[in-house]
Amino acid sequence: MDKIELDHDKEKGEAFAYENSVLILSRGNLAYLQREFEKIIGPAATYLIYDSARMYAQSSGSNIKGDITRLGPDISKEDLGKILMDHFSEHGYGRGEITEMDLSVPQVRIKVTNSANTMGYKESEKPVCHFIRGIFAGAVTVALDRSMHCAETKCTAKGDSQCEFEIITAEEMEKRRLGEV
Repeated sequence: MDKIELDHDKEKGEAFAYENSVLILSRGNLAYLQREFEKIIGPAATYLIYDSARMYAQSSGSNIKGDITRLGPDISKEDLGKILMDHFSEHGYGRGEITEMDLSVPQVRIKVTNSANTMGYKESEKPVCHFIRGIFAGAVTVALDRSMHCAETKCTAKGDSQCEFEIITAEEMEKRRLGEV
């Protein structure tokens, strides 16, 4: 197991990882917070969680964006995959693996085991990994400089053996939503 060093400033009450101020939140608490948002806000919570994570991954303060933009516009799919999966694992979201990547389409498929979003969910009728979907969509948007969206096609909270995600263009997502594909 690789170790991540945390620093703590007791006077300020801050913890640091990778020179960033961080909040340490258990993976089960992430699911708890999401379920509470869903109870209070309703179905709109799904969109808020997803879009907030997508916008975060695209923001200038995001380590993901920094690593992607440092490699420049000709980022290889191997480099993109390594950045995505390294950040994903290092931040405790679970274990991700890119199963398909075609940057000419563009389309990326990722499978995730041990998803942080599914911890604490017993049984769900729908996929629950909204935060993870948003991170993937935002990171690939930055890498390709094109609006991308992510759908979760399988989820362990629904009883599937792993979570699976498909990242596609906004146009393709809209076609599918409207039943044009």
